Amino acid sequence: MASIKAHEADRALARLDPAYRLVLIYGPDAGLVSERAAALARAHVDDPQDAFQLVRMSGDDIAGDPLRLVDEANTIGMFGGRRAIRVSPTAKMLLGAVEPLLATPSQDAIVIVEAGDLQRTNPLRTACERARTALAVPCYGDAARDLGTIIDEMVRAAGKSIDRTSRSRRCWSMPSSPGGCPCSTSRRPNSPAKGSMPASCSAPCCGTPWRC
Repeated sequence: MASIKAHEADRALARLDPAYRLVLIYGPDAGLVSERAAALARAHVDDPQDAFQLVRMSGDDIAGDPLRLVDEANTIGMFGGRRAIRVSPTAKMLLGAVEPLLATPSQDAIVIVEAGDLQRTNPLRTACERARTALAVPCYGDAARDLGTIIDEMVRAAGKSIDRTSRSRRCWSMPSSPGGCPCSTSRRPNSPAKGSMPASCSAPCCGTPWRC
């Protein structure tokens, strides 16, 4: 299964396994989807300003003519070098365009498909998660991301370090979900007493066992 959790996205994309020739980046946070797609595309070409190296394609156009994506992915650049194809989001079905590339991946280009909030049963998401040569990357806003990861990033940026207990307490104090487990959008009926921590939680927000 080639899928990851939301809090693993940045790390996975920064060290992308070369076996993944198609990356589906999806989620309700359109800005984050676009940001990650752009960063991944830039990292896989020598000159992002070269239209032959970084190819932008309309999701709507591809949905109308699925073979356009296959043809572009299998095109060999005039001057060689690495290539990336970035497909914009569309409300139309792209499975017909993506399936051939899952079966026979491009060896010359990485294909980056942007999408909206795809449900677990969405055919495109399911196909990419099951393929060995594709990676499905979910994108959610900070309120739904792993707050522990966000805190780690902030601490590292400041050149500091934080122990596990302080990290856990900071997660609990984050305002994204007052009275509820910060790693979940659900609310608890009763907040813990001041200075106390919840008992257990199945979600790996901060590595601390909490009960949502």
